[in-house]
Amino acid sequence: MISTLKKIVLPLSILVILGFLLFMINQISGVYLMLKEVNELTANVVLVLLSALGIGLVGWPVLLFLKLPRAISLPTSADELPRYRQQLLKRLKKNELLRAEGLQPQQVEDLQESILVLNQSANKVIQQTATAVFLTTSVSQNGKLDALTILATQSRMVWKIAHIYYQRPSLRELMYLYSNVAGSSFLASEIEDLDISQQV
Repeated sequence: MISTLKKIVLPLSILVILGFLLFMINQISGVYLMLKEVNELTANVVLVLLSALGIGLVGWPVLLFLKLPRAISLPTSADELPRYRQQLLKRLKKNELLRAEGLQPQQVEDLQESILVLNQSANKVIQQTATAVFLTTSVSQNGKLDALTILATQSRMVWKIAHIYYQRPSLRELMYLYSNVAGSSFLASEIEDLDISQQV
């Protein structure tokens, strides 16, 4: 059942990411064509800036994937558990956030406290991101701008959380995360464009 679900989720994630890329290209070209009628130089400058922003946002997961160490594989049996704990302990010793908090896990017994500190930091980042998205989307009256805001803030959140735990998600997990980010951004902009009165 799980393997079948993974086979379905991966193509859907790719489809959502490709759909969002096409959506971004469409919006950038729309802004360019609109500005071109006013001033061609301004349109070219805005095109370069928006293209650089789009490439940066899309390239963010790749940068994250290459910079951080690979995630430690979870144990599949009780025999692998001691080895997993030793690997996790070794990884947590290098964690800069724990060093800043004055924690230096030396034994397996220290793992729970260290992970609790990391979880609290991750929850704080999630709450800050939710607040930022709420404030920016409530002020903005443009669905397209809301979509870019959501994409940027959630991409930054994934980046920060990966740094908190000092490991990169697997390529599959990364695709799943960013397809969710892209999907929520896309839906936010489309809901904004709906004319509810006509639908009713």
